[in-house]
Amino acid sequence: MDIAFTRWQVAVFVDGVFWHGHPSKWQPGRWHGYWDTKIKRNIERDRRQDAALAADGWTVLRFWDLDVEQDAVAVGKTVVAALARAGAPTAILASGSDGSPTT
Repeated sequence: MDIAFTRWQVAVFVDGVFWHGHPSKWQPGRWHGYWDTKIKRNIERDRRQDAALAADGWTVLRFWDLDVEQDAVAVGKTVVAALARAGAPTAILASGSDGSPTT
């Protein structure tokens, strides 16, 4: 987990496209042996983590690193929306990084 909002049980993961098997970077069977097995295990682990967290009542958000690089604002809005659905106070969601209200 890259970011955990424990009070609201929102888990945020930012997955690297190679290590977590993004279709543009990894195709099963392309690399025989170590890398193919490693990435398959990573994908399986990610699915197990998602299921375990969801079973414990967590909202799990996963983003590709390239999505964060290309549109961090949209990713941030998705996280804020999940926090709002989980009951985070709007005053926290509307504050700047220093805690001051945003305009």
